[in-house]
Amino acid sequence: DGRTSPGRHRPASPSLQQRRDSQPGPVLDVEISRLVEQLRGLEASHAEAEAGHRAERRRLAEEAEECQETLVSQREHQRSSSSGVLRRFRSAEHNVLRAEQSCADLRAEKLALEKEVASAWQGRS
Repeated sequence: DGRTSPGRHRPASPSLQQRRDSQPGPVLDVEISRLVEQLRGLEASHAEAEAGHRAERRRLAEEAEECQETLVSQREHQRSSSSGVLRRFRSAEHNVLRAEQSCADLRAEKLALEKEVASAWQGRS
């Protein structure tokens, strides 16, 4: 039934056991050689695939680093642009405040002149 009692190794599969028993030594040696070659080919394929994965990981790491550098560069650009915009805004705000102060001064001067003119006209009448 193929089951083993505890502590015993399972016997080789019946098909492999049958092949061993039915094939003479040289045929078995040829099959073993073929299996060894197949195993070597699989190992080479595995090594090649692993090398490809390592190269892909390196490429992805480089790409990630490049993206990170671009992100840092963009952040610096945004900071410098933001500070430039803020400087221009503050300068414009300062100019507006000066213009408002000049307007207020001119209004006060106009009121003072209107009072003077009104007083002069009343003094003549």
